[in-house]
Amino acid sequence: MTIETWMENDSGNLIPVNQGGFLYQGDEEANLIGVKFTKDGEPVDITGEVTGRIVKPDGEIITCTGNYTDEGNPYIILPMEAYSTPGRLMIQVKVDGTTIGALEATVYPAFTESIIGGETDGSD
Repeated sequence: MTIETWMENDSGNLIPVNQGGFLYQGDEEANLIGVKFTKDGEPVDITGEVTGRIVKPDGEIITCTGNYTDEGNPYIILPMEAYSTPGRLMIQVKVDGTTIGALEATVYPAFTESIIGGETDGSD
């Protein structure tokens, strides 16, 4: 059996992330994380309640519910609070309480005018 963890990128494409994902504070695009199961190249039928468990860099634990793609792959959508603190996230996708996929992702600080050295008067 092959297990592949994936994220949805800004273009809506599902990309494998076996080494970890990259997220930004306030990011609303790269928040879909799922698991794909295949055996001999064919999809494996998975059923049950999909949930997620996210441990933020400050130790706070966030839980969320998930669903299945049209192809039957379980996934979770990271809640916005997962993006609030820069640092490493530990993300688990579970079915009926059993972890079926896990990955570590990094939340990077959002780019702001102060980071890039400019001030704004609010007119841009």
